[in-house]
Amino acid sequence: MQQLTITELEKASRVPRSTIYFYVREGLLPMARKLAPTRAIYSEVHLGLLAEITRLRAEGLSLEEIKSRVSSRVSAGNATADDLSAERAAQVRRSILIAAARLFVARGYHATRVDDIVVEVGISTPVFYRYFPSKQEVFAEVFGAFVHWMRTVAEAARAQERDPIARELAQVSSFYFGMKSVSRDAIALIRSEAMREDSEMTDMAKATIKEMNSTTTEDLARRRLDNGVSIPVADELVSFAVSGAIESIIMRASWDTDYSLEDVLRAAAAVLLGVTTMYSRGTDAARQMSTYVDIIERLAKTPTWLPTDELLLDALEQ
Repeated sequence: MQQLTITELEKASRVPRSTIYFYVREGLLPMARKLAPTRAIYSEVHLGLLAEITRLRAEGLSLEEIKSRVSSRVSAGNATADDLSAERAAQVRRSILIAAARLFVARGYHATRVDDIVVEVGISTPVFYRYFPSKQEVFAEVFGAFVHWMRTVAEAARAQERDPIARELAQVSSFYFGMKSVSRDAIALIRSEAMREDSEMTDMAKATIKEMNSTTTEDLARRRLDNGVSIPVADELVSFAVSGAIESIIMRASWDTDYSLEDVLRAAAAVLLGVTTMYSRGTDAARQMSTYVDIIERLAKTPTWLPTDELLLDALEQ
């Protein structure tokens, strides 16, 4: 559909803009589609209706009679304008999220300013704040999308493994590449917000962290049930302890090239086996470690990557 500015519509229709505005107010023309507070566009629907109105006026019809004749076309035009405006709003919002994700990954959360996001998207600062009240709100959605991606990839990797420890190690491998793809200060921020009670992000941060640990919590509860063990600890708290230890392992490995993914997986296996021993009636963790050598080597050779744009577009459809 052709798009026209008011100047172009005025020139093409030979109708003064004051008259065009009057027709819109009186309901003889559809509303213009707003792209910004000071910018609106018109279409060939407006151009055709202006030609029709000019013809009918020349035939001597009153404005009320003309309005009655063109009402169905005006209604259809307004509906189309609403649909296009909603689509445009969704596109702008999505563009902000994708640009913010790129910048958070490249620069980190704290080093990324709203002005940087605005420049990346090609919009004004007021437009940004029309969609998001703060940078934190953008980050919350970006991080939520990251967690969605991480869970999706981790679940796909876990589904390939039958052994419970192997499933956990497959998840660690996914987390390793995911955390390397998202700046460490973003992870720190989400944990910090979860500890506060006066932050607009507190509930989101808590829910996100619980989601990240839910699979391990479920696995521990299942192992407790399958092995008939009775131990006076909360499975969720143990799962948080495991994830905290593994996150620290991954953080240390990300500092330099001293440790490989295989080293990370071996350390994670030691932590996991130590915990699951308690859930398995005293199984020898050190002896079991040797049974996972081949699994660790295989997982270390199966890298995962984080497609930022696809991640967000995917998550936003959920």
